[in-house]
Amino acid sequence: MANIKYCCNHSNRYAVNMKYLLCNECNFKRTHKGKTQFDVAKEKSLLNYQKRKNNVSSVILQRKKKPKRIMISKKQQEIKKQLHLTYNEIDNEREHLCDGCGTNEALCHSHIISQIDCKLIGKPELIYDKRNIHYHCMSPVNNCCNQKWESKDSKIMSQLFDYEINMEFIRSQSIELYNVIVNK
Repeated sequence: MANIKYCCNHSNRYAVNMKYLLCNECNFKRTHKGKTQFDVAKEKSLLNYQKRKNNVSSVILQRKKKPKRIMISKKQQEIKKQLHLTYNEIDNEREHLCDGCGTNEALCHSHIISQIDCKLIGKPELIYDKRNIHYHCMSPVNNCCNQKWESKDSKIMSQLFDYEINMEFIRSQSIELYNVIVNK
C-alpha cells in the first residue's frame, strides 16, 4: 500500500510536492512568490491589455527550453488572424466595461457561443463575429462573470446583465444549443 502524504498547510489535501509536503495550491504559491493562480492570471490579463492598448511589442524572455512547435492548419491560422483583428476592433469601438456586471476590472473577450460550439454547430465564422464576443470580467469581487457564462448553467448565467441578449443571439444562431442551455 502506498504511503499517502497530505499538505502541511491543508490536512485534507494530498501533497503533490513531496519534498515540501505541499498541495497543488500551496506549491503554486511557493513557486510564484506567494501569488495565487488567479493573481497570476489577472496580472497577465492586465499586462496583455496594456500591451494591446499601447501597441507595445512584447519583450522576448530568454527560456531555458526551446518551445515546442505546434502545427496549425491554414484554416485555423486564418480564423486566429481574423479573431485577433476582431479583438482589436472591439477594443477600439466598445467601452471597456463588463457586460455581465458593469465593472472595468480584469476584463476579457468572452464568446457568447464558445469557439468549440461554433465549430460543432457548423458556423466557424462566428468565432470572429463581433456579435458573438462581449467583455466579461474575471474579477473575484463580482464572482467572475466569464466563469458564470462558461458554466452553461442557465440559473447561474441568468445573474448576468446581458443574459437575455446573449440567449437571444444563441437562439438566432442555433436552436439546438439554446435548448441544451435552457434545459440544463
